[in-house]
Amino acid sequence: MITAVLCRHRDGALVSCEVTGHSGLAPRGADIVCAAVSTVVRTTVAVLQTTGSAEQLVTCDSSEHGQLAFRATEMSSAYAERMVFAADYLQKGLEIIAAEYPEYLKLRVKTVK
Repeated sequence: MITAVLCRHRDGALVSCEVTGHSGLAPRGADIVCAAVSTVVRTTVAVLQTTGSAEQLVTCDSSEHGQLAFRATEMSSAYAERMVFAADYLQKGLEIIAAEYPEYLKLRVKTVK
């Protein structure tokens, strides 16, 4: 099973996300749940790492197979709207996958101060 933990600030901004495990629905390379989760999460990271400036809004660790974690590095008001939208996009994408494949993806959303 894949476990995703999304942390959002009380204002809705993205704070961090950690995704671990494999769905086990199909063999590696043919697993649509793993592919869907990877696409949503990696797209979010890529957008936040390419802000149009030299600043990256997140740092990412995917050093272990079956794990991807990232954390916001910039929480200023200049990027607040972008970080809220990123959290909304990520949460909605993972909720859709979890609703279709509840036995393969567990999503937990936490609000932090």
